[in-house]
Amino acid sequence: MRVQSDYPHHFFDGPAPSLFLSEPWTLIETTALKRNPLWFVGETALIKVSITNSKIPFVRKNIIGAGWDPATGVGMTGNENELQKLYATTQKKLGGIIVGMSPCRLNGVKQGENSIRIIDISRPRKKIFDSFAKNRKRGIKKAQKMGVKVRTETNPETAARIIETIKKEYPSYRKENLPGVLKIGMKLGVTAVFVAYADGEPAAESLFLIWNRRMLYATSGTLKKYRPYNPADILIWEAMLWGKRKGMKEFTLVGGVGKDSGINRYKSAFGGKKIERRYFFKRAKLGPFTLDL
Repeated sequence: MRVQSDYPHHFFDGPAPSLFLSEPWTLIETTALKRNPLWFVGETALIKVSITNSKIPFVRKNIIGAGWDPATGVGMTGNENELQKLYATTQKKLGGIIVGMSPCRLNGVKQGENSIRIIDISRPRKKIFDSFAKNRKRGIKKAQKMGVKVRTETNPETAARIIETIKKEYPSYRKENLPGVLKIGMKLGVTAVFVAYADGEPAAESLFLIWNRRMLYATSGTLKKYRPYNPADILIWEAMLWGKRKGMKEFTLVGGVGKDSGINRYKSAFGGKKIERRYFFKRAKLGPFTLDL
């Protein structure tokens, strides 16, 4: 196992095996998002731990926002045995990262899971469509009948504005420097934004991460008033076709939290191979306050 915190792509003589270990993503992390992540890297998996500035006024040092991910769908597919070893090593390392924050102690790890669906889009178009569940096929045909159109948005400022407008209906959305991320990502070819239009208005959006002939459905949203038009269904289908034309081989849908998540049920209807993705949250106690980091 290797640990690198500055330029993870320096590990590799050729292209990085995952987008998250590439030079473009390093630029996004350090320039647009102002983060200094730690990377725990194995042969088939990696774990990322972001170091973020504390939002608590009286805490001046950095705290850990833990996002641990096998990076499935963007270049590496996590091997369960290797992941467990990486998790154990990472937990040991994390205790030494939080320093100078007295009184502070780490209270262990809370683990969860969600489903990832990896769809082979190198197959013929008809085989891809036929692998969808009936409700998704009906949704796509309904959206087509209602005149929903899907376009890529290549202007980073316009794309960011559309995404953030739709995301206003999602209380859990955490606003970051999206224009900065898209400006770098679009220039270097590692991000793509798709917008579904209904009645001439943006009805749904999705941001994709792209690496090594793989597309990862990273974030998305649909305006409530346009949900009856099924814009998300046709957006996903048209994004698959776009990827197929571009020579992509895999299309990844990240699910929601919990085995019975509605998001998992929705995305599983697009078929594909199911992989469980693990994530962790660290808890830190700062004086009288306990936080999920």
